Amino acid sequence: FDGKKFSSFRKSNGLPTSDITAVLEDENKNIWIGTTEGLAKFDGISFTSFKNYGLNHQINSIYKDSKEIIWFCTLGGGIVSFDGKSFKQYTRKEGLITDSIFCLIQDYDKNYWIGTYHFGVSKITATSFTSGRLKCQTYTKSDGLSSNNIYCMQEDNQHTIWLGTTNGFLTKYENGKFSPFVISDETKTDFVADILKDSRNNIWVGTLEHGLIKITNKDYSFYTEAEGLSSHCINYLLEDKDKNIWI
Repeated sequence: FDGKKFSSFRKSNGLPTSDITAVLEDENKNIWIGTTEGLAKFDGISFTSFKNYGLNHQINSIYKDSKEIIWFCTLGGGIVSFDGKSFKQYTRKEGLITDSIFCLIQDYDKNYWIGTYHFGVSKITATSFTSGRLKCQTYTKSDGLSSNNIYCMQEDNQHTIWLGTTNGFLTKYENGKFSPFVISDETKTDFVADILKDSRNNIWVGTLEHGLIKITNKDYSFYTEAEGLSSHCINYLLEDKDKNIWI
């Protein structure tokens, strides 16, 4: 969308497949596109596909850290970093607990948190990536997680980390401890597909069964079709520069 009209791009235009899983714009205005069959980059004119470094796997999410390094989380290929010049892949051989990674974020202290499929969440210090082998501290349900499937994460202004799961709703990490965040019996096994921290430090939670949930410091609110949503199944959330929330 160029401000006036939409343009559609498909496999016939150079994408690995038309099934899109993640999108991110870098500092050079390149668009990185994750798909169920690998990664592509759009430079405004044409697409380039990437098949090496495990990037032929499904790309679950794309994240840009504080140093503008782009991270690709894959289903079966571990995590891959791109520093603007070259890619580097990290798998179980380098110390990951699994090669199936849903998500990655960098926290206030520059630590990396990696959400996995079946194996909980791993915490890795920034220096660990340059030491030759990753030193992962992994947490599971036995440490307080509501589920071992960590699908998305977000850190708020108080440095609390919110972890969205595929079958256990939310877990909070604060003051060095994990604890399930329970709103109701109905939502405690819900699939959380995305978490957004807005400019006012509200936490927005997109679920696949119970619509959109807004969490403030004092309360929470539910939004479904009854409040005007087109569906109760929420996959992605975004706040624009005018503070509008796109769902």
